[in-house]
Amino acid sequence: MNPGKPSRRNLFAGSGTALRIGVVVGGILLLIIIFAVLKSLFSGGDTSLPSLISVAQTQEAITQYTQNGLQNTVSQNAKNFAVAANLAVGSEQQQLLTYLQTNHHKVGNKTLALKTKQDTLTQLTNAATSSTYDSTFTDLMQTQLNDYATALKAAYAANPGPKGRTLLADDYKAVQLLDKQLNASN
Repeated sequence: MNPGKPSRRNLFAGSGTALRIGVVVGGILLLIIIFAVLKSLFSGGDTSLPSLISVAQTQEAITQYTQNGLQNTVSQNAKNFAVAANLAVGSEQQQLLTYLQTNHHKVGNKTLALKTKQDTLTQLTNAATSSTYDSTFTDLMQTQLNDYATALKAAYAANPGPKGRTLLADDYKAVQLLDKQLNASN
């Protein structure tokens, strides 16, 4: 042994139990970090996609119902709402679908139509024949606007990119205006 040089001691030799435990725990933490990074690389990582598709499906349902309303509403207030909602939500849907396509996610027509209920369209048809269309349409649209606002909040919370969040925030403001118009028409 040379007294001028410190001796190198094997980490796992001697009585350094605490040091050995520290090295083992550190190794385990390193493996966990590596596993997490690899998992995020291979899982795709976009957790906002299902919520954005849900918003597009709700938009599709609203546009289908408002198209029905354009043909069957009696009062001018209900007809004005149907026109405004159809144009606004239809435009919002096109912007969202463009955003999704820009981010390499194409949504097909069958997927979009999943929230449009045939029973609801039948209910509207029956209401038209029984002269209760406007009240049925108004009640349905109130439910649809509430569902739309909820879907927008969920998609916003799922944290898409900044452009997606801006788009969703603008859509939320628009649904609030549609809700006011609908309530004013009652």
